Formats: sequence, structure tokens, C-alpha cells
Amino acid sequence: AGDVMVVRAPIGADVASDDPVRRAVNFEEGQSAATRLEVLACSPANGSGSQFLLLSCVLEESGRTHQIRVHTSHVGLPLVGDGMYGGLTSADPEAPVSAIVPGRVALHAWRLRVPHPTTKEELLIEAPLPADLASCLEACNIKWPPPP
Repeated sequence: AGDVMVVRAPIGADVASDDPVRRAVNFEEGQSAATRLEVLACSPANGSGSQFLLLSCVLEESGRTHQIRVHTSHVGLPLVGDGMYGGLTSADPEAPVSAIVPGRVALHAWRLRVPHPTTKEELLIEAPLPADLASCLEACNIKWPPPP
């Protein structure tokens, strides 16, 4: 826990895919993007030697379509449930425990800091962790909330 990485890689259309929604790191035609990833917690290794990480992701530059999903996949840390970008899904025969995969991308806007639209004062908005993601963390033996 505590490791930090900033992924600076342009994002654009995935030229290797027929899916018009799919994005990829695209150094020729992509638009600039940077995402700060911080490890908040790490699961113990399971029987296959896999570990799961709880990450804090901050959009340091822009907010491109699928930015967090593309950047985490680009650095070898695809999100659980994100079949589009290489993450473990319930259909994956390697899935160690079906409870780990919540049936959707395991991505949640837990805490947002945004400027108020008129006063420009910083607002802190927090949303509780949904039950499916809480179950996913529990199945991975990761405590929520993470230690300060």
C-alpha cells in the first residue's frame, strides 16, 4: 500500500478494434491524459498467486472516455469486471471465486472534489460503497474503508 504512479499516455480510438466505443492508448491520434494511481490496499495472494489491489484514481489531466479503464489496463492493472479492457470477469475460467467479480466494472466514484458552479469553492462529495463492491472487497480480503 502507498505506492503511487502517474500514467501519462494519450487516449484515442482503438484502431485495432471495430468497436467505436473502445478506447486505447494512441500515441499518433490520441488526446493527452494523465491519471494518478495510488495503492490503498492489497489482498493476500490467492491459490493461483494472484493479488487484487484497491486503487485511488485521480484524473490529473482531462477526463477522456474510459480514461481510468484504459490507463489501468495499459500499465497491467485492469479493473475487475472490465472485460473490454482485460479485467477478470465472471465468464473467465481463471476467476478464483465468482464472488470477486461484481457483474460490472469494479469502479466507484467514492470521493469527488469539484468546484461549486457559482462560488468556485471546493466541494467534497462522498458516496457510500455499493453492496456489490463491498462484497467484492470482502471476497478479496480487503478492508473498507482503507486505513488513513
